[in-house]
Amino acid sequence: MQLPANLFEEIAGCSVAHCSSDNRDRRRSQRFQLSAGALLVRFRHGQSPLIVQASLRELSRNGVSIVHSERLWLDEDFLLRLPTPSGSGVWVHCRTTRWQPLSPTSHIIGAEFTAVVEPSDIVDPVQPAMLEVELVA
Repeated sequence: MQLPANLFEEIAGCSVAHCSSDNRDRRRSQRFQLSAGALLVRFRHGQSPLIVQASLRELSRNGVSIVHSERLWLDEDFLLRLPTPSGSGVWVHCRTTRWQPLSPTSHIIGAEFTAVVEPSDIVDPVQPAMLEVELVA
């Protein structure tokens, strides 16, 4: 799934045609370096969801690279709230495609987007009020 061009442009702060990237590695779509906070929701079997801050590194229309304190398993599904200039953010469902240790306390997580999610579509055990947490850049 690709983010719609207008949504990508809002999050990245540039037009798809003008985002700078290095395509020498033959990625499916251009990557854009991004430094911002994001809210990550992990769903764990038999436990309450874990809601934590993550740091965005790169964004493309197909996926995202984040830095997180814990490793995420390959094919693990999670929700990510990407920041927007309006402050409302946009929720996307992601699936982990790669992880790499960055240090003993942080990991680089690569994930592909699978769907844009409306907050009203997110049902318990995540309470809607929990999804309104303000992000600190």
